[in-house]
Amino acid sequence: VDFIWSQSLVLGLADSQRCQHAPTLVELVEKLELHTASSSQYNEFHPGFYHATLEGITRDYGPVHINILRINLRKSKCRMKCLDARESCTDLSTLTRKTGAVAAISGGFFLYSEPDIEVPSKR
Repeated sequence: VDFIWSQSLVLGLADSQRCQHAPTLVELVEKLELHTASSSQYNEFHPGFYHATLEGITRDYGPVHINILRINLRKSKCRMKCLDARESCTDLSTLTRKTGAVAAISGGFFLYSEPDIEVPSKR
């Protein structure tokens, strides 16, 4: 449903005056200097872990709200781990606390039901 809703917004806003003068997604990233680790948009919430949010209307993708996580591997001493939580806790905040993770990214946005997704990603 999210994908269809997002696409309908992109298609519907393509002709609107508001969208025609909006930056592209790449232009928005460059304007906020999110392509560089030294950008003031990033908040260091744990040594080596940085978060920023990209929000706005773009000409090519319509409205966007993107959370960005940057990790400086030289500074963080982190280990990355992939967990399949479909059979257990699916609340990301609870799962993060239970595992003692500094940050977590949900993989739930993938379209597992699409016919062209191959194993092992396919449900």
